Formats: sequence, C-alpha cells, structure tokens
Amino acid sequence: MSNVKYKVDGVEVSVEEFRQDEDRSAAEDFLVNAYQETLGDMVCSEHGEKTGYELNYESASGQCKIRTEACCENFDRDLNMALMMKMSEQAEASRSDEDI
Repeated sequence: MSNVKYKVDGVEVSVEEFRQDEDRSAAEDFLVNAYQETLGDMVCSEHGEKTGYELNYESASGQCKIRTEACCENFDRDLNMALMMKMSEQAEASRSDEDI
C-alpha cells in the first residue's frame, strides 16, 4: 500500500518487516482499508498530495494504531473533519436503526 509508514513499538520498519507478523498484516489490511473507505481519495487542494497513513504496532498490547499523515495543517484539518463527519453519520445511522 502506498503512502504508509510502518512502525513497531514506535520504531520505523520496512513494509516487509512489518508484514512478517500475520496479526500486523491483518491489522494493516483492516485499518488502511477502513480509512480509505471513509476518506476516499482525498488530495490536498493546495499541494496535490494524497492522504498518507502511519501504522504503529504495539507489541506489549498487541494493538495496531493508525493515524493520518498530511502534507500541511490545512489538509490535516480537512482529513480530521472528514473523519468526524463520517463518524457522526455512522452514529446517526446507528441511532436510526435502533428506533426501528
């Protein structure tokens, strides 16, 4: 996957090293796909850069965390707004389903 930085316990590693572990590879697939589905192909209107991602696998907890990487503060703000809007839409849809 392009535009992805890989870390294990906060230390940057190669994609090959990250994917040596099945759990990390599965987490990458799930998290990056979920974010790409939510954000689509957002591109910075100012610089033309695509959304980047940073995956950080924490060995002690077995958790993998993702965060977006943006080329500038404005694009970072746009990404955060898009994520918040999508989460709000999903929460509203969930509440509507409960009312049925």
